[in-house]
Amino acid sequence: MKSEIHPFRIIVSNEDVAVGNKVKFSDGAEGTVTSIRSIKFISMTKVEVIGRAKFENSTK
Repeated sequence: MKSEIHPFRIIVSNEDVAVGNKVKFSDGAEGTVTSIRSIKFISMTKVEVIGRAKFENSTK
């Protein structure tokens, strides 16, 4: 397995996002949050999180 660290930007509603948590994206990819750079409150229930996550890629 090869791991890669990529930037991400997600909008969450009623979810906790913290370093070490798993995040899942619309394309089905899953990664572990390694750092959070920015948090922006869009509304009372929606938050935009910008950071970096480590994705595991299996190579054959």
